[in-house]
Amino acid sequence: MPRFLTSLALAAVMLSGCAQLPAEQDLMQLPRVSFGDPVPQNTPYILYFPAGKPIPTEILFDGSLLQTEAKQTLKVTLSKDIYSYKQWASFDGKHWQDARKLMQIKLDVKIPGYTHPQPGFIHLSVDELHPS
Repeated sequence: MPRFLTSLALAAVMLSGCAQLPAEQDLMQLPRVSFGDPVPQNTPYILYFPAGKPIPTEILFDGSLLQTEAKQTLKVTLSKDIYSYKQWASFDGKHWQDARKLMQIKLDVKIPGYTHPQPGFIHLSVDELHPS
């Protein structure tokens, strides 16, 4: 699975957890790794997605029932920095919240078939949540 999609899948799993956020001084001591750079092995780290830096995402269609396969890499950029540590996120690397309170990620996949007799599509929506 492509790294970005793997990250999203892992983020979705981790978002369902309910662990306590470590102290700010503990988070400040963790290594910060920009997306795409090697991550430390067997040690916690903060993953940094800088605004404006392309995030490649590979789309792949393959399998024994397909006569032709398709593979394409799409690139998106963020409008603001995002720092990620387990199920928490921050826009400034200092103020952390449960990621579900900062952003909403929705994935909608439609496969052509009986219930969707139209072209298929994949829609990933990433929106900032604003406190009400």
